Amino acid sequence: MVERRVACIEARPARRAGACSARRHRARAVGAAATVAALLAALAGLAAPPAAAEMRPPEPLRRPLPKPPYPLESRRLGEEGDVRIALRVDATGWVRHIDILESSGSPALDAAALAAAASWRFRPATRDGEPVAGTVNTAIRFRMRSPRRGARPAPA
Repeated sequence: MVERRVACIEARPARRAGACSARRHRARAVGAAATVAALLAALAGLAAPPAAAEMRPPEPLRRPLPKPPYPLESRRLGEEGDVRIALRVDATGWVRHIDILESSGSPALDAAALAAAASWRFRPATRDGEPVAGTVNTAIRFRMRSPRRGARPAPA
C-alpha cells in the first residue's frame, strides 16, 4: 500500500495526490461493496428453504382391506360401533404399531379390529422414491346386518 501511494505522489503534482487517494478509496469502497454483495448472495442461497421432499403415504396392497370377523359375543349382544385406529407401517410395509384413536365402546370389537389390522400389508410410504416408515389412519365399522326387505320372519 505504501509503495503504491508513493508512486502516485511521485508521478503527479502535489495537488493531484488527493485525487489519487480519492480514486483509491473509491476503488476500495467498490471492492468492499462487491464483497458484501457476494456475501449476501451466498447467505441468501444458504437461507433458501430446501425443495420440499415428495412424500407418498403407505397404501394397502389389497383393496378393500380384509374386514375382521364379527366377534360372536358382540353379535349375540347386538353390539355395533366404529374403531378408529392409527397404523404405524415400517419401511418394508408391515404394520409395527397400532393405536386406538377412538374406541367402539366394546372391548371385543376393539380387539377384533386390532387383530385384523395387525395382519394387513402395505406398500410402504416413500420420500423422494425411498421407502420410509409412515402412518395410516383408518376406521373399521362393525354393523349388524339388518334383515332383507320382504323377507318373512321365521315361524315361531
